[in-house]
Amino acid sequence: LTKSDLPGKPFHPERIYYYFCIHLKLVPQPAFIVDISSYWESKAAAIDAYQSQFVVGRESDPVPFLERFREEAAFWGKSIGRRYGEPFATKEPIALKDLDSLQ
Repeated sequence: LTKSDLPGKPFHPERIYYYFCIHLKLVPQPAFIVDISSYWESKAAAIDAYQSQFVVGRESDPVPFLERFREEAAFWGKSIGRRYGEPFATKEPIALKDLDSLQ
């Protein structure tokens, strides 16, 4: 937006991390998975609060929308030995301080 009159200098993030949205036909290959087990109930409540974004027009889906989110999170969690997980991707390499940073 260099041609705009917005105040401040342009900002360029050092890294960009991509969150995977639910896709029924693609299974992404994430760069890393975050353990969200201790946050699942909060996430489920937030998703439930926005039912209109997920349910309208899909009332006949065989799997209820919140159950679909839970199953996705459980799938990713299982792949890292946790109850729930959330996958992310990045195009750049991920830096680690040391090998102890890996789990």
